[in-house]
Amino acid sequence: EDLGRGCYGKVIRCLDHKHNVSCALKIIRSDSRFYRSFSLELEYLLHLRKMYSKSEQEGLGFKPVFTNIVKSFEWRKHGVLVFNLYDTDLYHAKLGRIKGAPLKIIMSEIIEGLMFLKYANILHLDLKPENIFLVDSESYNIKIGDFGLSRFGNRRHTDFNVQTCWYRSPEVVLCNQYSFEADLWSAVLIFIELIIDLPVF
Repeated sequence: EDLGRGCYGKVIRCLDHKHNVSCALKIIRSDSRFYRSFSLELEYLLHLRKMYSKSEQEGLGFKPVFTNIVKSFEWRKHGVLVFNLYDTDLYHAKLGRIKGAPLKIIMSEIIEGLMFLKYANILHLDLKPENIFLVDSESYNIKIGDFGLSRFGNRRHTDFNVQTCWYRSPEVVLCNQYSFEADLWSAVLIFIELIIDLPVF
C-alpha cells in the first residue's frame, strides 16, 4: 500500500516474505536527477549506522532514534531504500494538543536525536512532523527519518533548497550560512505545534 509520496518518488508498505515482516520501501524516481539524491541519502544512513556503533564503543549512551536502513538496491533504474516499518508519523497520528509525559518523551527523544546527529556531523535539514515516526501505537517513542536533504555539518553550504518552508530557519531563508542550529529551529517549531495543535508559521 502507498504510505506517502513526494518529488523524489514514493514510499510503499511491503511484506518481506523471507522473514514474514512488514517493511517500508522508499522508491526514488528513475530520473537521473534523483539518482544523486539516492546515493547521498544512502551514504548518510550508512554513516549514521557507523557513528552509532562508534558511540556505543565509546559508551556515550545515545538511543538509536534514527530510522534503520535494512538494505538498498537498484531496480529498473530506481534507487530503493528498505526501512523498518513504524506505526505512523507525528503528522498523521493526529495527537491533538498534547502535554505532560507524552510531550516530554517526544521532545526529549527529538533533542537526543539532534545531539546524536551533531556527534555524527550530520545536518538533517528537513525536520517536520511527517519525518518523525512513532515506533508503535503503545508508546510515544520516536524515530527521525528521511535524510534526503541532509548534509555533512563541517562544510560551507551554498545550497539553500533545504527545509520545508513551514519549518525553515531564518538563516536558510536569508541565504546565510547555516549549521546545526537550523535543525534546532525546526525542532522548536514542532514542539510548539504539538502543544497548540497548529503550525506556528
